[in-house]
Amino acid sequence: MGSMGSQRSMPQAQSVPAERPSLVVRARGWLTSAALLGGLLVWAVPHLDQTFNSATWPLLRELVGHAEQLGQRVRPVVLGVLVAAVAAWLVEAWASRQRRRLIDQVARLLKVYPQQLRLRLVTGWRAPLRAWVRIPAGYVFEDEQLDEAADAISRAWGYVYRLSHDELHDRITIVRALRRGIDTDAVDDQDEVSYSSAAHERLDNVKDSLPIKATRVDALDHDETLGVPTAYDIHYQKTANAAIETWQARVSTAIVGLVGEPPQGYEWSTEWVPSEDRVRLSLTESEPDPEPLPTFLRHPVITDYPTATGTDRLVLPYATGSSGNYLSWDVDPGTNTPHGLIVGPTGGGKTTAVGTLISEGSLRSIPWLLLDPKRFELTRFGYHPGVIGVATDIESIITTIELLWQEKEAREQYRERRPWVSDADMPILGIVIDEFMLLSFLLQQAMKHDDDIKAADPKSKLNIMVTVLRSIGGRMAFLVQRPDSNLWGGGNPRDNLGMRLAMSRNSADGDKMMFDQVGVTDSLDQSIRGRGVGTTLAGTPEECQVWYTPNLNPHPRVRASLSPEDRAHVDQLMPAQSPSTNLWVPSHEWDFLRPKFSADGSDDADDDGPEHREPSQPSPPESSAARGEVSQADLDTAIAASQLAPAMRIAAEIDGTMVPGTVTDIEPDGDRLALDVALDGEQGVESLIVDRGEMIALVSGTAST
Repeated sequence: MGSMGSQRSMPQAQSVPAERPSLVVRARGWLTSAALLGGLLVWAVPHLDQTFNSATWPLLRELVGHAEQLGQRVRPVVLGVLVAAVAAWLVEAWASRQRRRLIDQVARLLKVYPQQLRLRLVTGWRAPLRAWVRIPAGYVFEDEQLDEAADAISRAWGYVYRLSHDELHDRITIVRALRRGIDTDAVDDQDEVSYSSAAHERLDNVKDSLPIKATRVDALDHDETLGVPTAYDIHYQKTANAAIETWQARVSTAIVGLVGEPPQGYEWSTEWVPSEDRVRLSLTESEPDPEPLPTFLRHPVITDYPTATGTDRLVLPYATGSSGNYLSWDVDPGTNTPHGLIVGPTGGGKTTAVGTLISEGSLRSIPWLLLDPKRFELTRFGYHPGVIGVATDIESIITTIELLWQEKEAREQYRERRPWVSDADMPILGIVIDEFMLLSFLLQQAMKHDDDIKAADPKSKLNIMVTVLRSIGGRMAFLVQRPDSNLWGGGNPRDNLGMRLAMSRNSADGDKMMFDQVGVTDSLDQSIRGRGVGTTLAGTPEECQVWYTPNLNPHPRVRASLSPEDRAHVDQLMPAQSPSTNLWVPSHEWDFLRPKFSADGSDDADDDGPEHREPSQPSPPESSAARGEVSQADLDTAIAASQLAPAMRIAAEIDGTMVPGTVTDIEPDGDRLALDVALDGEQGVESLIVDRGEMIALVSGTAST
């Protein structure tokens, strides 16, 4: 077993072990021999001719003559070799001096006598650039020992050095940095470092503030054009976290944030080398700014989906991202995140995105069911190709949920009886739910006032189907005004939502829930209709422009309202054959969802509405909220009671009637909340006790007096 370097005493009387001659020493020997031989040939041979006479052998005289001619030719070469030999002697003498000094320092500082010390071929003039010290096997050195030795050697030579111990090869490497920095005359006994750049100085000054325990910063690769180094090695104390990519990303963000702005046209990048306990910060040329997204994009006609979307999976493209690639909803049978979420205020472009997805689905033979509790956002898709129907009032929505439950059970039974059937064999069914939070509130109210509905429990069935429909072909898109993890009873909604699209700026919590990042939507330009932030197939957020898709509803009046350009666009997007709407639940069971108008307009062509009459005193129509009660049309959205805040406008249930009011105070009451609500119309203040998870409807508009 090897002993600690600090525990082994330095030998007192021991000569320097014989070492293998360095390349400089060997070159010195070769050059010296060549210089002696050349000198003999150039200067000694001509004098031999004087010792010969006519009696000398003619052959020997001829050889001497040839040697004399050769000596005249190689005279310049011999002179050069002679100069090189002298230089080699001088370099070796200087290197030998540095070697002896380093041997003494290593032996004294690390308490171990080197077996061999080799310098770099080209040694430094004032101090060695690099040296390798061979030591006896079995020595182990603490990082503090090496740091203290490096500090002492740096002070002795006036340069910054670092030491590392290679236990595998039993050697210590001594490397000099590219800068001078040790002031041996400092009165306060502190190092005054001359930095190679402002970034170098800042890194060295803030290294103690980094999430890693940085020990030193070395400047590398000086760029003459920029006038600064283009890379810095930040050495840190060994830690297991350095091999974790998420930890590396967090520390890299801190380093880039602290180092300051890079030169124009460049950006900072990091490269981690955990095996060497260092991270390299480099200047790299930044990518050119991408072309700005257009403010309007029509739905393109796609003929080759794998080429256009970059995947062979069944996906529904709906937008163009800032990278120039399409953003798509992955509805493939093999997806693990089958559902979608679209977030944005009323009028923010959610319906435009839905229209694009429905039209893409119809082109890929996917039928759709639509649930619209606000009764006006999705009704326009009533006769859209592939749309089975639109449920609007709460009764039809509850019936639709019950039929969907029957469809789920029929599909599950089909698979149970046929174990060879895989997910890919199940036909895809698309389901769009507008204002999911408001729908949850309406279901909650219906269950509260009707025992039969409470027994059927449509709210729980809907929540269950979010999870189980994925394996039997169900694909659900949820439209909400604000993201909320309570959509499905808590947890991480990203586990189910592969497609996430924000059509407005979110709060920090909203961005965290949707994209697992904060500030993703902060720079979103809400003045551009259709502008949003969506997820790529890899799950990363990207700014995008949602495609505009005209309404494909073939109703004559809908088509007549379109511009000639839109009508031509509709003809291009119309599927050659409308998707089959046959499900396991018989087709006639869905008849109640059919639009209340004919597809050809024959039964409502003359229906222009009630006769128009000018009022004697023009006045805006009075809403039900202004009359002291709330109708479904007055409801904006709904949130969990735990998210309420004072000054919010809500619909309070008073004796079975929904009355508009303003929250004035909220007090915790165990697992429940006590609310004080100032009712509209001078009806006073009402105190309510609600569960924290109970859905509370929000009312649009301001308080009436």
